[in-house]
Amino acid sequence: MRNSSESSADSPPAGRSTIRFIIGGGVILVLLIGGTIWYLGRNNESTDDAFVESDVVPIASRVGGTVLHVTVIENQMINQADTLFELDPKDYQLKVDQLTAMVAAGEARASVARNDSGLVQASTKASVTQAEAGLAASQAMVAQSEAQRSAAESQAKLAIADVERYRTLLAKDEISRQRLDQAVTAADAAQAQAESARKAVTSAEAMVRQASGKLDEAKTAPRQIAVKESQVGSAVADLQTLKSQLASAQQELSYTKVTAPAAGRVARKSVLVGQVMQANQTALYIVTGQPWVIANFKETQLTRMAVGQKVDIKVDAFPDHPLHAHVESLQAGTGSRFSLLPPENATGNYIKVVQRIPVKIVFDESPEILAKLAPGMSVVPEVHLGSKTE
Repeated sequence: MRNSSESSADSPPAGRSTIRFIIGGGVILVLLIGGTIWYLGRNNESTDDAFVESDVVPIASRVGGTVLHVTVIENQMINQADTLFELDPKDYQLKVDQLTAMVAAGEARASVARNDSGLVQASTKASVTQAEAGLAASQAMVAQSEAQRSAAESQAKLAIADVERYRTLLAKDEISRQRLDQAVTAADAAQAQAESARKAVTSAEAMVRQASGKLDEAKTAPRQIAVKESQVGSAVADLQTLKSQLASAQQELSYTKVTAPAAGRVARKSVLVGQVMQANQTALYIVTGQPWVIANFKETQLTRMAVGQKVDIKVDAFPDHPLHAHVESLQAGTGSRFSLLPPENATGNYIKVVQRIPVKIVFDESPEILAKLAPGMSVVPEVHLGSKTE
């Protein structure tokens, strides 16, 4: 029979059993915790590569000039159409005034050209009618003069024949000398009348030529009308050009007052009173609209991700106030594909790198809650896979 000392030596110490129990329990606890974490997280995807985004509108004057007034301050809330700053409008107003005077003068020239064209059209029709009537009258006068000349020449021939006959009779003493003298006088008068008739014919023919020339001149009216209409068209075209220049000058004058295209908050204001601004030089920015989140998930996280899934977002600036949102869209390409210099994997040695794809997440919170968010803030979104927003 063994003694007590030998039996105590063969049994393990009580402390060693306790240690083994503690280690075993710890392993089981770690496995339980890890399993629980895996089970709870297997339907969630999260990333810390995510930031708040918002619409940021650069504001610049479309014309250059000296800044006369600045009506906003940094981070000020503004409404749409609020005045942001003004440029000195004197030079632009002077240009508008000059072009206004030129337009008035152009309208006067166009009016005069239209009146001249109307007068030419009206007068040329009357001139043609008058010239045709004058030509007809001249031609009738020629015919009448021809008839008178013919009669006068016949009368002169008859008078000359009478003179010759009376001379023969005088030689036979059958008539007196006085009778022959009377015949000679009558013949001279008939010849003078015939000559006068011939001159009348010549004068009538000259009048016909003159009337014909007037008619030809009157018939050039279409060319004169065309010239006047061309002058009217030129004056109207010049007037339209001046009006266009005036409208452009008035538009430039309106650009000296810069207003907000949308409601939002002023950011990065760099415009100062007295500063000389160049056209299209950015003076400030306006952060407008509701913010959203761009989360760059690994491509391996997108297997079960879909549009409409619920998202819990933790904002680093407000860790105790998680926000609710949902997935709106997944970008059709990785971030590197749309970078300034996309990678060219067809050359050199290739090393596979897990790519990230931007996912747009839209908040489901009210605008009052989202007012504290600013573009560029870091957030951590957690997407609940399989869930859908109602």
